[in-house]
Amino acid sequence: MKRQDAVFAASLVAVALAPAVADARSADGGFRLVVEAVAESRQRSASGETEGRLTLQPKLEGDGLASAKAFRIRVSAAADATGRDVLPEEPEPSRWEVRPSGTGLWIVLGSPARGAAFVDVSGTIDLWIPSRDAGAEARIPRALARPGAPLAASTLRSEGVTLRVAPRVADAPTVVSLRGSAADVERVRTVRVLRPDGTEISASSLQVTIAEGKGSLELILAEPPPADATLVLGLLTRRSVVAVPFELKGVALP
Repeated sequence: MKRQDAVFAASLVAVALAPAVADARSADGGFRLVVEAVAESRQRSASGETEGRLTLQPKLEGDGLASAKAFRIRVSAAADATGRDVLPEEPEPSRWEVRPSGTGLWIVLGSPARGAAFVDVSGTIDLWIPSRDAGAEARIPRALARPGAPLAASTLRSEGVTLRVAPRVADAPTVVSLRGSAADVERVRTVRVLRPDGTEISASSLQVTIAEGKGSLELILAEPPPADATLVLGLLTRRSVVAVPFELKGVALP
């Protein structure tokens, strides 16, 4: 594979392997982290320096995931068969994923030593289980009627989350936009808008933007929401997030 800017020549090796498995258990039951494929990419710069990375492609499976609505993997240690540390110097931020096999769960590591047969990886699997905490859902009636004011909900106050609805834009009547600090915006997992009769307005996407300590969420609806609509936010709270340690031993390399 050649990069379009011609600065690096790169190669990619991927292989399906006998799955590496880590068993885990939360209060909601058991589940497994299964690595079914590993890809290694290498690229050489014009100066002859070699760079590379290793990508493990895992999925979560098991009855213990039935109540989870989002998933995240955080890696704390990784080493190859020679003992070489393969944690990246600048790791990519861990992302929440709504599917137990989504690309947001891929584990990206540095390049292992030549000839290394396997890697060991350990860290934490986070499960968002909102049913464990009533405070993980905030309902704000008539939230859209008060643009610019902090959203008034006891759940938000108790969680220390401050968000505001941005004024509506005339040429984007189906967009509901929330603003807040980066930390507060990152606490929001879901955004829903309900009509006065309690039915939900369907949405095509939720776009999250984080920059310079500030954040925004933009929900694209199928129709303009009424001013008396109810806003429903799903929040990451201490009791709704379950952290489960994992350890993958002997993940075979291509």
